[in-house]
Amino acid sequence: MKETSNLCKDHDRKYELYCSDHECACCSECTLDKHDKCQDIKLLLEINRNINSSDSIPFLDEDLKNLGEKFEQIIDYLHNRIRTNKNQKTQILKEIKSVRKSIDDYLDKIEGQILAELQSKHSKIQSKMEDLVKQVEQHSKQIVHLQEDFLKMSIYATSWQTYIGLKEIKKASSQESKYIEDLESKGNFDKHNLHVNISSALQSVLTDVKSFGDISITNQPYSSNVKVIIGDEVQHSVPKIPCMEQIKPTFLNTLKFPGRQKYLMMKLLVLDDGKFLALENHQESLMLFGTDGYFWRNVVKFSKDDFPFNFCNISNNIVAVSLYYKHQVILVDIEKNKTIETIDMPGACCDISCNGQTLAISLSDDAKIILLNLQDKSSKIIEAVQLTHLVLFKENIYCTACGTHEVFCYKDTGEHVWTVKNSDIDIPVGIAVDMNGFVYIASVGNNSIVQLSPDGKSQKTILNEKDGIKCPNAFDINRKAGLMIVSSQTSYCTDEAFVYKI
Repeated sequence: MKETSNLCKDHDRKYELYCSDHECACCSECTLDKHDKCQDIKLLLEINRNINSSDSIPFLDEDLKNLGEKFEQIIDYLHNRIRTNKNQKTQILKEIKSVRKSIDDYLDKIEGQILAELQSKHSKIQSKMEDLVKQVEQHSKQIVHLQEDFLKMSIYATSWQTYIGLKEIKKASSQESKYIEDLESKGNFDKHNLHVNISSALQSVLTDVKSFGDISITNQPYSSNVKVIIGDEVQHSVPKIPCMEQIKPTFLNTLKFPGRQKYLMMKLLVLDDGKFLALENHQESLMLFGTDGYFWRNVVKFSKDDFPFNFCNISNNIVAVSLYYKHQVILVDIEKNKTIETIDMPGACCDISCNGQTLAISLSDDAKIILLNLQDKSSKIIEAVQLTHLVLFKENIYCTACGTHEVFCYKDTGEHVWTVKNSDIDIPVGIAVDMNGFVYIASVGNNSIVQLSPDGKSQKTILNEKDGIKCPNAFDINRKAGLMIVSSQTSYCTDEAFVYKI
């Protein structure tokens, strides 16, 4: 307040006017010097006349209180998060140590079992060998005695005694020789070697187990019940949603399929980490590609009895696959290359989509969508919903109907929201939604990708034949990765898969 003066710093004249364009007070000379082109100049007296009794003072007072409460709330929240994270760290340490102790205890147990087995079998072999050594030593002493007798006989015996002695010695030596032959023939001298075969499952721990686990950080949006209003604008962080004209796909690369075979894409999927999955029409295998588009490996193979119709991302490395003929949905672990859960459905399963908590499955037998809660496996059915393909986004279900060339939006309660039908959408097949709620349609009939506004009132074609798009049967968008993948037919029974940044 001390620094506030009623005199103009430039002209040393009293402020008499107020320029709304520059939001500042000015003197009469200022209007000629700096504000000659300003249109909204008022008398300062009119501006100040009712300032003390105006509504702006109590409003600003309330704004300051709200802002103070906001900062207090944020400080309390941050202190609470620090305590919570510390408790989480302590709990994780306990869990890690508990798992380690369980592993150590179990390894000690099975180690004790194999050591006991080793001791038992070694003792058995040793006892048998020690008994055999005693027997052989006894017979060896007999040979020594025979040698002594033979020596004395050769020195002192008469001819008759030598004749009789030779026969006796020969007879005794023959018996000892027979004893050795019997030992050899009965396998008493066979080698009994001790070996150990370490369990392959135990050995695989050294090669297959690459880590003890992983520590992940999940973000939970912060919500506050205190809204801060400054002047006429609400001051809070609102993400800027781009307009349709600003959204332009940028080509990145193509998927590099293995070998020289011709591939016809049925379905494509972009994972959260930027990798890709492809379901090929003839190979009937789920193929994994790296972020650079190069083929990595086959994840799982399907039989003709499975007929996988579509798949969607659930979380991390888990995808859900709808099996048409088996009336099932299976959850596949991409890292482990195996099915980890099977969910039975009341009909042939067609398209499938997930928003993280809920799985939406369309049934072909009748116009039904099953909404399955992945946590408690509870479900509800939405009836009489016309569709070819679907995508779940927040509380809405977006569908295409290729037979009638229409695109629909429904609430997850089954309530119809809007329908779009026009000449730009011809045989709509694939459908996807980006992070801002814009809807993308794979229009096979006119070889294009069409973008709709969230309310379905505006649209534009973002890709067409000039971009190399032809019969885009397989199509997907990953909101987290900001990537779009589109199949395009290059020749008969051969597709390419184009990757775009959106």
